[in-house]
Amino acid sequence: MLFYWLGTGCNQLSLERAEIKSTPPSPEQVSLRSKLEQLLFDDISSRAASEAGFVGAQAQHLALSEALAQSVDLTLIRPDQKMIFAALTNPLTHRTQTDEGHQLAMISKLSHRLEKLNRERRSLNDIDPKIFAKVGESPANQQQFLNLVQQAIAIQARTNPFQLDYASLPSLLVKTFHLPSNSAFFYQAQDASIRVAVDTLPRLTFAEAEIVAFMTGLPGQHFFKQLRPKPRLFPLHIEANETAMILLLLELANAFEYYRVDYSQAVRLDYLRLHTVQQLKAYQPKMVLGEFLGLLRDTNFDPARLTQAFDAVDETATLHRLTAEAFFSLESQFDQSAQALPKSVLRATIADIIPILRLPLNTATSFD
Repeated sequence: MLFYWLGTGCNQLSLERAEIKSTPPSPEQVSLRSKLEQLLFDDISSRAASEAGFVGAQAQHLALSEALAQSVDLTLIRPDQKMIFAALTNPLTHRTQTDEGHQLAMISKLSHRLEKLNRERRSLNDIDPKIFAKVGESPANQQQFLNLVQQAIAIQARTNPFQLDYASLPSLLVKTFHLPSNSAFFYQAQDASIRVAVDTLPRLTFAEAEIVAFMTGLPGQHFFKQLRPKPRLFPLHIEANETAMILLLLELANAFEYYRVDYSQAVRLDYLRLHTVQQLKAYQPKMVLGEFLGLLRDTNFDPARLTQAFDAVDETATLHRLTAEAFFSLESQFDQSAQALPKSVLRATIADIIPILRLPLNTATSFD
């Protein structure tokens, strides 16, 4: 009898276990499991990106993808995490287009873009040269310029024509920078500040205060770098994508009446032309200074600043090329001339683009 009881008892236990195994998990259990897997994905990714020496190299991406595949149920992760995993394993992420056909195609696209910007610049009415007066050496004038930058930021934050989410951003400071710099102005994320180089400040024009506020403040780098999601798994692509997006916003600004002032358009167009010519040089490393200056001969930039911009390309050629390709990729998301779109459609398209900026755009499947 004892053996019979043991036998029947074991059989009963096996049947109960089989029933448990065959019972599908409840929606609550699936939801909880998914959240845990998604948290684990984020944790592993964050740890990898925060390690010393992480630069987003191909070997680092492959090691991370293997760790994720071994530790996380990839069927339960979020759509954005699936895109990240796909980019980690996609060889296109690390493939640089170096063939002559691609180079020539990009040079052609950039040349046509420069011609378009030049036509727009020539179409503007004659502008009083006093508008483009240099700041100069006067401490009072220099402080006035910094004040104008701060005022432009305040106006952008208040009017917010692109309807971006500025609510969670830290306060933005405007400071001078006293060390040698390749940039006339730049954004410093550590203390959320715009830095204007004192050695270049006298050669800036007062009209450029709006550009400094736009590109490095709002809706520019302050917004994107503070909003930037962690982890930063594709740092070079993120930098290029954000720069391209800021340049696109700079061009789209003309869709809003506030920016539709001749001198404001002129300054924006000059900066767009400068970046386009820098990108052309990145694809044409044999371009000499004379050619570079010739393409920008009717701008209001100081010659010394143009020389500085020319020299800077050699150190950042890869970034300029990625930025150019990202710009055309972003621009292609608009069904027609973006400035002709209804503002609601324009804003909605921008909102859809922003989450994709954390990925290499040639692997971002949401653009398909």
